[in-house]
Amino acid sequence: ERTETLRATLEATADGILVVDSAGNIVAHNQKFEAMWAVQEPIPKLLDHRLLSDFVKSQVRDPVAFISKFVAVYADPKAKTDDVIEFKNGRAFERHSEPQTVKGRNVGRVWGFRDITELRERNRQLQELARMDSLTSIRNRRSIFEFLSSELARAQRSGDSLTVIMADLDRFKEINDHYGHVVGDAVLKETAQRLRSSIRVSDGVGRYGGEEFLIVLTDCDKGSARSRAEEFRRSIESRPVSWEVEEIGITCSFGVACTRNG
Repeated sequence: ERTETLRATLEATADGILVVDSAGNIVAHNQKFEAMWAVQEPIPKLLDHRLLSDFVKSQVRDPVAFISKFVAVYADPKAKTDDVIEFKNGRAFERHSEPQTVKGRNVGRVWGFRDITELRERNRQLQELARMDSLTSIRNRRSIFEFLSSELARAQRSGDSLTVIMADLDRFKEINDHYGHVVGDAVLKETAQRLRSSIRVSDGVGRYGGEEFLIVLTDCDKGSARSRAEEFRRSIESRPVSWEVEEIGITCSFGVACTRNG
């Protein structure tokens, strides 16, 4: 009855559980552990925890670090550890380990594994939203300044050139006054998308504030900066913004600054 109670407890937890004795032999595990690690063979056949480690290490991104953690833990029977395992397919597990004692005597070790892949993805999405302007879906002021600071520091270290362009929509107040703020918002969103579609992956664009946008061009010298600004100008003016039966023409003014090494 006690054995069945222990088994039921192991299966009730959301974590993958593995229990080994002081010699490293597998004593117990739950089905969640098997499912998490996609173990193909019956685990009791593997017997030794180290053999199991060899069996599953091909799944992890850094097998050397994965195994070295086991080695370090078994070298110190009293050690308690927590770390995160990264997988080749993008998954991530929290790994917890602590000694198992009976009447003060060490009899083995319990390993717990928790899948945090979805949690990490949600956190990543939240961080992405925190860096995004809610109206235009490009970088917000804080994010574009962080990008500028990072790229400026990199350019100073490497000697590469860097260009910063300020874009300001012309007569935007007139658009808001004549058509209303809903149309003004549509013009801002369309402008932002045209700017974003015109930059390279290594560049950055963000909403500086109101109808102003900041563009950061990496590895762009003074000779190229003017032509890039002209590309942005043509992209914005290329076609009007359609709103119901209205066709709203938009233009933009640009200010360009380059690093001295550019």
